[in-house]
Amino acid sequence: MRPFVLSPLFSSVSGLSSIGPKTTARFQKMGVHRVWDLLQRLPHNIETRTFLSTLKDAPLNEKVTVPLEVVSHSPRSYHHKRHEISCLVDDVPIGLVFFHAYGQHLTEKMPRGLTCLVSGTLEKKGSTYQMVHPDFIGSMAQKETWTGVAPLYSLTAGISQTQYRKIVHHALEGVPALPEWLPEEVMQSYGWASWKDALHQVHKPKHIEDISPTGKGCARLAFDELFAHQVSLHKLRLGVKKKLGQTFSASKKLGPALKKQLGFNLTKGQEEVCALFEKELAAKEPMMRLLQGDVGSGKTVVALLSMMQVIEQGAQAALLAPTEILAEQHGARFEAFLKDLLVRWAVITGKTPAKEKKSIKEKLHQGELDFVVGTHALLESTVSFKKLGYVVIDEQHRFGVNQRKKLIEKGDGVNLLVMSATPIPRSLALTAFGDLDICQLKEKPKGRLPIQTTLLSLARVETLYDHLQKALQKGQKFYWVCPLIEESETLDLGHAEARAAALKNFLGDKVGLLHGRLSSSEKEEVMAGFVAGTYQVLVSTTVIEVGVDVPDATVMIIEHAERFGLAQLHQLRGRVGRGAHPSSCVLLYGNKLSKVGKKRLEMMRETNDGFVIAEADMRLRGPGDILGTKQSGVPDFRMADLEVHGQLLAEAHKWALRIDDKTLETPSYQILLSLFPYLLQMHMES
Repeated sequence: MRPFVLSPLFSSVSGLSSIGPKTTARFQKMGVHRVWDLLQRLPHNIETRTFLSTLKDAPLNEKVTVPLEVVSHSPRSYHHKRHEISCLVDDVPIGLVFFHAYGQHLTEKMPRGLTCLVSGTLEKKGSTYQMVHPDFIGSMAQKETWTGVAPLYSLTAGISQTQYRKIVHHALEGVPALPEWLPEEVMQSYGWASWKDALHQVHKPKHIEDISPTGKGCARLAFDELFAHQVSLHKLRLGVKKKLGQTFSASKKLGPALKKQLGFNLTKGQEEVCALFEKELAAKEPMMRLLQGDVGSGKTVVALLSMMQVIEQGAQAALLAPTEILAEQHGARFEAFLKDLLVRWAVITGKTPAKEKKSIKEKLHQGELDFVVGTHALLESTVSFKKLGYVVIDEQHRFGVNQRKKLIEKGDGVNLLVMSATPIPRSLALTAFGDLDICQLKEKPKGRLPIQTTLLSLARVETLYDHLQKALQKGQKFYWVCPLIEESETLDLGHAEARAAALKNFLGDKVGLLHGRLSSSEKEEVMAGFVAGTYQVLVSTTVIEVGVDVPDATVMIIEHAERFGLAQLHQLRGRVGRGAHPSSCVLLYGNKLSKVGKKRLEMMRETNDGFVIAEADMRLRGPGDILGTKQSGVPDFRMADLEVHGQLLAEAHKWALRIDDKTLETPSYQILLSLFPYLLQMHMES
């Protein structure tokens, strides 16, 4: 239940003065339903109005406030619908100009001889000063309101800055004084004021610094939001950690035997991660771990080795994959790795025949299978385990927290490993996976050759064809990725069907086409043909971004590469370079490539480090576009900006980890979490 002290903040904006039904509807259009929604919309800029008692040396084209005397009204010109009022400011003439105005109303509002206050943009037409459509006309008593600094907000049609400010000021009057939830050390370190004072500082700025994201007021409010998010995730984590985890001592048989059958030595990074997992699986608390690994860093092998530790102790493991292609690929690799080991396992997907699926479910329930690889089919209520001890989730950002929770709850004290082949900046990882311990695999297996990346204009695309024909004669394979399936009437982009047709005319029947509209069986048929060599060219949409491993594919061509995010380009590029032959990636760009667009593509040419690319991608496109905000658990922060406040997020994470159960139940933390309910809600609904 929300603390009563927050009632004024969570009341409807319709209860504020100057808000009627029409204004309420306009506020709702902006996503403002409650007073707190209103106050979380921070100003984006300020305007300064100078009070002038005389127009001598007055600044032009700036906002000013002047006292004036009305001299006369010009007759309305019906042709231009223009009404002008001649006035004096300290005996200097100035004209107030109105278009499409109702003259009688202006004459009554500003009769001859009236002395009043007017505020607006001062201009000069010839030798005469003028103000076109002043922002304010009123009494001298309102001088203070219309002089000095005022905030500017992003608004919808029908709401003026003046009206909005008035409503915000009324809302600020009802803001309660709340107990401090930030540690004293943090407050002193940054020199921050209280939460209430920070709100007043930002919405009633005196300087441009007051509305700057790095200013003390905005930074304090951003930290509160980030801190609440990290505390929410920490609370989730504490809930899991309260339960005793299943403990598994180090593998003495299956693990060493599997290492011998791999056919290669683990990298130093893989060995370190294996040792870390071995220690955590043997601990009393459940393992809750995120493993980030760049494309081709060997995450799956590490996961399989840790599964052996669990299986050897008589428990079961489950690996959840986002697509049938990826689940089948895992199955094929495991088949090779485990062929001489006494490990019982199966693959279950949506297309598994009903009879076979029923048999797999029965064996899992009876404990006759040691582990299972599957897609969303594993989440079905009819899938149960005799003793589930370990869950591995591949490409976590394709799943939500609730899906993860659903699988873990099929056992007691289940250990969790989440893997992501999408390099994620630290700030983004802390928001999406803040309830997990994070580790990384950056080192790639020995012998893995770097991928050579080149840029080429689409105007020269046909120069590639001869090169590709020679590559085909050598038995090589290549991908050609397009952003669209069919030709678009609105976007001048390459499309997979047309490109496949053009390549077939030049290269013959060695060209296959793969896209998301194909059925699962059709996709598998095309992929099987590509793996077997029936097709040497695979024209595809981004469906091959994750989950395709064809070691003898050596060339990746990406059409209209400027339309893709850097992280996505890196993922696509990682589909080649998995075998013993040198590999290359060609980024084809359109004729309207901007300077920024070219700089982005040049970064792809300069580095193969996915984590460097991910940081750049977030700076250029924002966090939601890297993982997909709705799918990733990354909240849509309202006051914090991960690019600007990344360091504050790290600080918030550090302090959140120091909070215990008892502290979470104190009034200040109950208030904090109640202020930002959307943070945890979005994480759980992802």
